[in-house]
Amino acid sequence: HLKRFFVSLIDQTSTKRSLGKPGRFWLCYVSLCYRDYYGQGTTVTVKPWIESLIESGGTVKPAGKSLRLSCTASSFIFGNSEMAWYQQAPGREPEWVSHIDPSGRNPWYAEAVRGRFSLSRDNAKGQLYLQMDNLQVGDSGRYYCVRLTVKGRDWEPPHK
Repeated sequence: HLKRFFVSLIDQTSTKRSLGKPGRFWLCYVSLCYRDYYGQGTTVTVKPWIESLIESGGTVKPAGKSLRLSCTASSFIFGNSEMAWYQQAPGREPEWVSHIDPSGRNPWYAEAVRGRFSLSRDNAKGQLYLQMDNLQVGDSGRYYCVRLTVKGRDWEPPHK
């Protein structure tokens, strides 16, 4: 069993801000570094119970229920790209949830979601899906669809 170690490296100018608009940041595995490109994100709220009156249009789910997130890609060759989802809980840095290779046969999951979340992709449609089952309160936050681009061993973070 090969363990992958995950380290999030956010450039100095964005360390303390949330990912409110599209942009990029860095992450590294033991041997490879990637530059991540991400979109606007989508907010998921999970409550231990659901109130009897809920406004429509929000994404609020009771604990134990399921939710499916979708991401539609454009402006790059989706079928050649590793894709991922990140979660940003309120007041916290973004955390990696899952990623999948271009073939769609090899998804990886964070320990907190393994066995509950399922990542898949449809390369013909340019879509990435995150099926979230048995939701827990800790799953709440903003979720970002991310394209991973290989940078290689010898890399330098972007300078501004």
